Amino acid sequence: MRVTIISDASFCPNSKAAGYGGWVVSDRGNNASGGPLRGAPNSGAAETMAICNVVWEGLKAGLIQRGDNLIIQTDCATAIKVYQEARWTSAVEGSAFKWLNDQLLKYNLTVEFRHVKGHSNVQDTRSKAQRFCDERARIAMQKERSKIRLQECKEIIRASREQQKPKRKGQGYMRRNTRLNHKANLARKAGWQE
Repeated sequence: MRVTIISDASFCPNSKAAGYGGWVVSDRGNNASGGPLRGAPNSGAAETMAICNVVWEGLKAGLIQRGDNLIIQTDCATAIKVYQEARWTSAVEGSAFKWLNDQLLKYNLTVEFRHVKGHSNVQDTRSKAQRFCDERARIAMQKERSKIRLQECKEIIRASREQQKPKRKGQGYMRRNTRLNHKANLARKAGWQE
């Protein structure tokens, strides 16, 4: 059976946060997915990871089965090159390549990659589906980036607290005695004698 897979990834180079969005469609049904991607060093690696995640989601949902023909559509030419030419620039891309090839052998799947132009105003079905996946990927990346920024803020606050002087034992007692001594000195200056 022919199964169409559309995947996309969103990557923030500053925080290294990434997310993916995908859609699997066949005569068995369809499944939309998306979520965070952790460990992607660049956008190309995020796109190769996204393809694996969407294929995994299709397998888990029973939409991809033994002997199927997969048509994988992505807007990333780099990801297509990784899978078609077995050439990658990061260990993450190499791991993604190995995982996908293992699944192709395990389930006797055939695969065909197609490039779909991303971020366009074209109104055909492929482009609309790509925009849908792009939106899911962007939302997942933004959530992951928020988590990363929140963790960074917590670490800054923790470091700031550690830099503050720790309270010494009895410091409250010393402040109380200082206040009492100050009041006694004012009373003496005012003419009050013991």
